[in-house]
Amino acid sequence: MYQAFYQLLDKPFKLTPDVKFFYSSHGHKRALSYLQYGIAQAEGFVVITGDIGSGKTTLIQELLSYLEKDKHIVVTISSTNLGPDELIGMIAASLNLEYDTELKVKLLKTIEKYVVASASEDKRILIIVDEAQNLPVESLEELRMLSNIQVAGASALQIMLLGQPELSTILNKNNLHQLKQRIIASYHLSPMSRDETEGYINYRLELAGRNTTLLFTIGAYDAIFKYTGGVPRLINIFCDRLLLFGYLEKIHAFEKHHVESVVSEIEKESLVSTRGSGVSAGPVNTVSNDAYSLLEGRIDRLESKMNFITDLIKRMLNIRKSGES
Repeated sequence: MYQAFYQLLDKPFKLTPDVKFFYSSHGHKRALSYLQYGIAQAEGFVVITGDIGSGKTTLIQELLSYLEKDKHIVVTISSTNLGPDELIGMIAASLNLEYDTELKVKLLKTIEKYVVASASEDKRILIIVDEAQNLPVESLEELRMLSNIQVAGASALQIMLLGQPELSTILNKNNLHQLKQRIIASYHLSPMSRDETEGYINYRLELAGRNTTLLFTIGAYDAIFKYTGGVPRLINIFCDRLLLFGYLEKIHAFEKHHVESVVSEIEKESLVSTRGSGVSAGPVNTVSNDAYSLLEGRIDRLESKMNFITDLIKRMLNIRKSGES
């Protein structure tokens, strides 16, 4: 709606992760380096943690864009609350392997055979688990057991775990000490600084076709950072709303008071929704950020569950068709 008004060729603040808009902040650059280091080592676990909306999914998309497609077979699991048997089944389905969920030993052997065969063709298996903090401890231990697969004395697959900060707490539990010993790199992705927030906004606007003319004053950047805390997804949500407000009010350059007006609108909406749900209102800024976090968390969990169901059905249908042909 506001794209033509602001001379934009694309929507700059999409909620859907888009590698085209990857912004190399200090934290994202460090996290990407750790992931690339893990790929170079070709063994063990790499763990990346960060709050909801910190950019973990986009980070992985950026990593995958660097990989040599003919040398890596990537399995991405974004589903939550998978038991060990379900997790192994999901990995097999992602590899398009025929399996019987009731025969776990046979299934593990099938996966191992596939991994070894791939290694003989100079291809490595990379398993990426998103929202890993939701996996039961037994499932994490199952991943560790998978990491035991070796070819010629070297690890034949690698596992990357992405999750919210509580993942670190889970991995520190005594019954996962063997898995923790296999972590070769880990990094916590923190929110961006105030200057990085400004750079992030300008970068996305430029990629969307906006010329170098300043759209925001220094005070506006300050206010946006104060409200979003430098969290990429919150910045996207807020700036999208801000540009819509600007379009409706015919604003060509945003100042601090414009940002505060949109903040006020969102706070009122949050207060109404939290009162209706029985949630205590509390301080205005806290309510807004908490409401966003709760909403985004629910959306993430719903999307993960739907992706799991959809992918599993598609892959099982493909396996059935290949068996019939």
